[in-house]
Amino acid sequence: MIELKQLESEPICYRVAARLLVNNCRGLEQLNEHNYQFNSNEAQRHHVDSFTISLTTCELERMALMVPGECSPFTSAALFQYARDGREAIEVSPGQVNECLRALAQDQSSLQTWISYRDKALLFCQAARLDLDKGKSRF
Repeated sequence: MIELKQLESEPICYRVAARLLVNNCRGLEQLNEHNYQFNSNEAQRHHVDSFTISLTTCELERMALMVPGECSPFTSAALFQYARDGREAIEVSPGQVNECLRALAQDQSSLQTWISYRDKALLFCQAARLDLDKGKSRF
C-alpha cells in the first residue's frame, strides 16, 4: 500500500496510471504472483500487463528514451486522454498489449523496466483492491 501511495508523489503520468489501475483491479480478488504466473485468467493478466506497460512508458518518457510506436496506447498522452474523456480504466485490446510487449522486449533496458514494474503491479493491484473494499481509494 505504501508503494501505491508513493505513486502520488511521482509525475502525473504515474498518478493517472495508478488511478486507472484502481478501476482495472475491481473484481480481481484472487490475483497474486502464483495465479499470475500459472493460473491467471486472461482478464487478470490483461489488467496487470496494461498497467505495467503504462508505468514502463511513463518511466521511458521520464528518462527521455524512445517509446516504441506499438506502445502509443500506453503513453502519458494516451493516459491523459483517458482521464479527460472520463474513462474509468485503461481500455486496450490484448493484441495491443502483446504488440507493445514484443516491442519492449527488443530493448533489454525497456524489458527490465517492464519486469520490475510487473512484479510491483501485482502488489499495487492487491493494495488497490483492499483500498476499494474499504471504500478509501485515493486515486
